[in-house]
Amino acid sequence: MSLKEFFSFTPLIVIAALALSISNTTRTITDQELESLIQVPEVSDQEIVETLSRHYDDISFSFTPGTRSGTSSLEGKLTIDGAQYPVPRFFLAFLYHLLLNSEPTKWSEAHIRRVWEGNRPLPQAEQSYLKARNKYAKKVIEEYLQEEVDEAFIPRIAVIGSGGGFRAMLATAGFCEGLADTSLLDTVHYLGGVSGSTWLIGSWLASKKPYLDFYQGFKERVASTLLDEALTKGGQNLAAFMGTIAETFIRRLAYHEIPTIIDLYGLLIGLELFEDHTKGHYAQTTLASFADYVSQGTVPLPIGTSVNPYEANTKFHEVEFTPFEVMHYGVNGACPTFGFGRKFKCGKSTTKHPALSLGYLMGIWGSAFTLALKQIFPIIAKELKPSFLFKPLQTAIMQTPLGEFQIFPSFVRNPVRSFQAGGDPHAEFHIHIDAGAAHNIPIKPVLREERNIDILIIVEASADCYNAPNLHILENAARQSGKLFPAIDYKRAITQKYSIFYDGPDSSAPIIIYVPLAKNDDYDPSFDPQELLRNGGGFINTGNFAYTPEQIDRLTGLTERAAHELAPTIVDAIRAVITRKKVQKLG
Repeated sequence: MSLKEFFSFTPLIVIAALALSISNTTRTITDQELESLIQVPEVSDQEIVETLSRHYDDISFSFTPGTRSGTSSLEGKLTIDGAQYPVPRFFLAFLYHLLLNSEPTKWSEAHIRRVWEGNRPLPQAEQSYLKARNKYAKKVIEEYLQEEVDEAFIPRIAVIGSGGGFRAMLATAGFCEGLADTSLLDTVHYLGGVSGSTWLIGSWLASKKPYLDFYQGFKERVASTLLDEALTKGGQNLAAFMGTIAETFIRRLAYHEIPTIIDLYGLLIGLELFEDHTKGHYAQTTLASFADYVSQGTVPLPIGTSVNPYEANTKFHEVEFTPFEVMHYGVNGACPTFGFGRKFKCGKSTTKHPALSLGYLMGIWGSAFTLALKQIFPIIAKELKPSFLFKPLQTAIMQTPLGEFQIFPSFVRNPVRSFQAGGDPHAEFHIHIDAGAAHNIPIKPVLREERNIDILIIVEASADCYNAPNLHILENAARQSGKLFPAIDYKRAITQKYSIFYDGPDSSAPIIIYVPLAKNDDYDPSFDPQELLRNGGGFINTGNFAYTPEQIDRLTGLTERAAHELAPTIVDAIRAVITRKKVQKLG
């Protein structure tokens, strides 16, 4: 795709790529100020021109060779529909840098691993991780049980969070705090989620901190309400982050990728939830970049999810993301995470694109907005300069059905293109949207037979959690695929603050611990989340991105309390699984 096509069909990229600016309340960010925010490498004008000329035929250059040291006459001009627009030198230098940078995986060829239904072995990296995690979990389990435990008998535990915007994110955050406070988070192998809960997972991963050290700062950042203000105050708070925004969009442009509103949305999420160090390295903070860190076994393996719609958007394939691999359950191939987004042919990457940013993936995982694009765009449009470049986008949003969308798609290159064994060899791109469009907890990742999860803890904070809908979906999916699943008493699941479903020592079905967002009289008899959700949601409604510190503490405190109260039950479940595995080994 050419630069002209980028600017013609996706004008949002102009926010950064030409540094034409988002305005704040009083003035516009200048090119000089933007240049000071972006790290531009030193490189000669001649080298910039020779390199970029091979990649972009939309830019013409003018410069005087041999200018004295410290000066430059280089200027680029971008042609759009016959009109030319100046491109500053620092932007050209940054494009050059991105094309030649030294990403750790830049020179690594990505290969698609062939898998199929019924035969999806875990990648070697995940198998090695599980061994390391067992060693780590063993110490905590032995401390609780006061006995030595063979690593072969260590239960495999998964905690999964639901969708539900900041409500789900904070509910999952509080529950993880309770687990961390009792050291039981160190026994968890998998931490997965849908939509809002993945924002907590991604933010913790990016911090590389023990959970208890991460937690308080995370809550403070949530209370800063950048995301809410960005949607309601014309984006003026983004001015302070123009360097990050510019770097992200230029990066996409440099690799001929398709930027969408998800790029901006992911940025907003990352700029609110990430720590300052991560914000400063937003584009380089990728899910794949944490593979070595996770491999040590000191944290649960994070799992994010999206869905790929098909058959006129009436059905969905689930897609899971870990630092090691992206597994699309609708095709017969698994892609190394560092290569996800590259061009592929016959199972091999043909380009060396850097991995997609973690913030961008978090934008995909939580892309179900509660506001339609037609409602959002007029708020931001008046701040986009020069306005004529945004006219095509404005027309599409305000005068076509696009403006009614509340779930925004991301277009990522199909990794099994031309891979005949892959199951989808023709599509150039796959559409990815929030998995909540299909179901509000991860399904395939936790039912994956090769993971053999023994204890599954579900933190349910969906808007209709009072009906346990996702527990129904998970049970139905398990039974339809022939997976073992315990008997579920739905009356108990709906009426109790939490429930444990266990088929007894003779069954190999997983133990399910179900934790809905429910009233707990021992915590706060006046706080009934389910009653709030039945009547519009109050401060916990899915569309609320502006929580006060008191509201954050009230919500997270509820699920913190649940984790503390469930700690003895979780330990009992661990003991039951260990006993079961011992008996099974003895035959």
